[in-house]
Amino acid sequence: MSSNGEFSTMSSEEVPSLPKSLPSSREATAEGSSGSSGGYMPLREFLDRFSLPRVVRLEGTGGRPVLLYKQQQRSLRVTATLLIHRYRHDVKVGPEIVIPEGYPGWFSVITGNNTTGSARVYRRVDSLVRAGVPAFLLAAPLRAYILTHSKMENGNLRAHYTKTTIRAGEILRLIAVFQDTRKCSTVSFGISGSSSEKDQYAQCLDPHGREVFAPLSARGEFYAICQNGSIDTGSDAVLYKVHHLAKRPLPLRVRLIAGPLPVPLPREYGGLMQLESSTRGPIVLGCIVPERPVHNPEMLELVVTGNGAPRVRRARLGYPSEARLLASPKMQRLLSACR
Repeated sequence: MSSNGEFSTMSSEEVPSLPKSLPSSREATAEGSSGSSGGYMPLREFLDRFSLPRVVRLEGTGGRPVLLYKQQQRSLRVTATLLIHRYRHDVKVGPEIVIPEGYPGWFSVITGNNTTGSARVYRRVDSLVRAGVPAFLLAAPLRAYILTHSKMENGNLRAHYTKTTIRAGEILRLIAVFQDTRKCSTVSFGISGSSSEKDQYAQCLDPHGREVFAPLSARGEFYAICQNGSIDTGSDAVLYKVHHLAKRPLPLRVRLIAGPLPVPLPREYGGLMQLESSTRGPIVLGCIVPERPVHNPEMLELVVTGNGAPRVRRARLGYPSEARLLASPKMQRLLSACR
């Protein structure tokens, strides 16, 4: 979670590409009075005067340096209150948070006194197939098979299936039902057992386009997901992303079924929250400059205007110019990690 209480995880589709060039030496060294020794200015004014990427310090945050690397002109942000249901009442937990448009979590809508959510839970793969669910989320790991190839002595490739575990939180798209006849199929699973269920598999695609074969008899916890922006307001039997829910009248009670949460939180917190309001406006993507190299830097989304917009000033972190700082191996590694 970011220092200002925001969900900071973003899906790969939402994180934009980074600038391909650094500021010129003239631009980087200009206006030294507003650099590391100068005063703070509103973020909107800063962006009007300087290009990105830049290393800055935020006013009132203890002076931790932040790398600002990309501006988005319009982005959805939803404020939410975290809740715990105790003794028939919702109790607020911690400060209000901000969920960005790119947050990868999936939510179930809560209606009435139901605190578990309205989304239907499927317990077997065959129930998904019978219901014609085109895409679904795994709320628990799933044992399945993937097609692999090995080279035989004569040089030909032999196709066979190997076991794998699909982790919780993944989305699978149902393509077809695969029948392993063993008698007429040139490629078989080779699974022992006489039950006909063991010869039927749901052929799916994972987020990387890899084919996955799940036994129809496999048990787990599955949820259908909203697709193509269509919103099932009649039964809310599917899961939604935050940008789907922002189209509805707010406030709205929901439960987070899958997705990262800000920490620390009480152990008993179960994902219950109320979406309070939504806004659209320009934001800047950034990350905390770590003291030591890290693979997953702490990401930030800063509003450019309005309430919550920070004041910033440039920082050189001991380098003679901003161009030198941004060209340093440390900053280059950080820029790459932010992609």
